[in-house]
Amino acid sequence: MARNKLITIILGSLLLVMLALVIAFNVLNLQEAYGGGPPHYNALNLSPKELVNEALPL
Repeated sequence: MARNKLITIILGSLLLVMLALVIAFNVLNLQEAYGGGPPHYNALNLSPKELVNEALPL
């Protein structure tokens, strides 16, 4: 009985460690993907209205 409890504790701990690693990996990827800068479409510091006017000149 004690052996089963020990195996359960070890497996639970491993699952928690794996979950923590997955969360850390996702956080790092989100920071790399979005960062702190503006989105790519706004790299020229244009307003959305200016972007539309530039894409669809009248």
